[in-house]
Amino acid sequence: MRSNDINLFSYSHRYQILLPLLQAQSHVFYTGEHCGDWHSSPADATRCVFHLVMTGQCRLHEPDQPEVVLRDGHVVLYLQPRWHQLRGHAGQNAHMVCGYVDFKWPLSRYVLQQLPSRVICSAEQEPALRHLLALIQLEQPMADTYMLQQLCDVLLSSILRRELCQPVDALSYGLLSLAQDPTYGVVLDAVWQQPEHAWHGEQLARLVHSSKASFYRRFKRLTGLSPTQFVTMVRLFWAKQYLAEELSIEAVAEKVGYSSASALSHAFRREFGINPAQWRLQSQKGGSEKEV
Repeated sequence: MRSNDINLFSYSHRYQILLPLLQAQSHVFYTGEHCGDWHSSPADATRCVFHLVMTGQCRLHEPDQPEVVLRDGHVVLYLQPRWHQLRGHAGQNAHMVCGYVDFKWPLSRYVLQQLPSRVICSAEQEPALRHLLALIQLEQPMADTYMLQQLCDVLLSSILRRELCQPVDALSYGLLSLAQDPTYGVVLDAVWQQPEHAWHGEQLARLVHSSKASFYRRFKRLTGLSPTQFVTMVRLFWAKQYLAEELSIEAVAEKVGYSSASALSHAFRREFGINPAQWRLQSQKGGSEKEV
């Protein structure tokens, strides 16, 4: 999956690390046409939501905010749960695809907290969205939920990639700050490419030519995480990838920097509530792991 040598990425490539780490997954809950004087809001206000306007027009309403008119090709993505309502507009029908989006990586909040809470984009300005929406529209009559959700996953990933490439607020903290930092970004590159390495504070500090104490303070200020938390979560991300490849637990432990299968199992259970063997079994059966 990775080269044994550490190659330094420019930030323009680091979103390719953060995007898969988010593990965004869509769940379509509505596809159809609204007619007349209608209004609709998601049943679960605690989850992130997306809306695709396939044809027609509608209005997006939020408390204490001006209403936004949505037209053909508009996509709305909420990266933080927020109550909102879609309403009819000018008597026009609106053909919609709506769904929830879950972020399965435990540290996804350290990326999402630096992104806009709501993103609205238009296929008129973005050719990739236009083509993806056309594919989604073609797939709807087939009533193939699996294909529809796969296409929605790609569309959402395209939007997230664009947002990850935007300059981050200098006063905020999270993994985007780490990725965009011209000095400390090398830590993200190194740990991602070599999770099997025995990373510790002094080694990480040497990557940025800093003392251990200064490195810890700066890393914590940039990300809100300790270096140990960050290394652990990258290792567990790769552990899941290797578990899906049917490697033994011992082999997976070695590949991601744990001294034994029991050490990996302890870290895995502490984070996900189940051990690696149980996670693999659930994954094979299509079960869902504990979401954090």
